[in-house]
Amino acid sequence: MSKYVRHAWAVVVAGCITFFIAVIASGAIRSLELTAYDKVWRLVSGSVHRHSERRIIVVDIDEMSIEHFGSWPWPRSRIAELIEKLDESGVALQVYDVVFPGEKPENASLSNALVKSAFGDGPDISAGLG
Repeated sequence: MSKYVRHAWAVVVAGCITFFIAVIASGAIRSLELTAYDKVWRLVSGSVHRHSERRIIVVDIDEMSIEHFGSWPWPRSRIAELIEKLDESGVALQVYDVVFPGEKPENASLSNALVKSAFGDGPDISAGLG
């Protein structure tokens, strides 16, 4: 085999490997990258800021949450339970990026949890809900 054919084969093999890494294994590499980033962040934040206060915590409804609590959208009573548990943990401000369309039987429990979270032990507003 000539020198040029060997070089051509080397280029083809390198191209195939590059294609495999770029296209097929990119999801695995991205997952590995995110895992490593998370581990480094936890290690650095724990050692440098051991006594620091956590100002922002994101409660993400991820695959593990869905496996444990069931598929999304969750019942409004479950969201009300989440609100109450966050209140019990001392969360000062809760922000939700969720749409609750239509009337549901659980509107009262969710509304009461939201009012209690925002205003403390305020009035029961469930009587005003359809």
